Amino acid sequence: MSTNTMTAPNTLTADAVESIKKVIQEQKKSPVDPMGLCDRCSKNAKSQFLLPGHETPLLFCAHHMRAHLGGLMAAGPVSFWVAAEDLWTVRGVEVPAQNHRRSGDGLTDA
Repeated sequence: MSTNTMTAPNTLTADAVESIKKVIQEQKKSPVDPMGLCDRCSKNAKSQFLLPGHETPLLFCAHHMRAHLGGLMAAGPVSFWVAAEDLWTVRGVEVPAQNHRRSGDGLTDA
């Protein structure tokens, strides 16, 4: 049993990495229902994959998305959406920098 909570994904092909990069650059608002739960556990879903031959998309939390990303991309999803900030551990995928700066002293809203 491992204590590593940042699961490394299966090996991704160069084509899969390029496909993920393209989707990250083009994706806008999340199609994932805010109340949606991961298909593997009870955490909030942060990614969605629609596979060929399926009518409903698979939903995954960040941990399970990273754990199954190689297999999901190998299955050739019809469409997918992933939260870019959850891909920072995936080799070859450049995650856009997040701007979390706020004005003020950080203790108040001023």
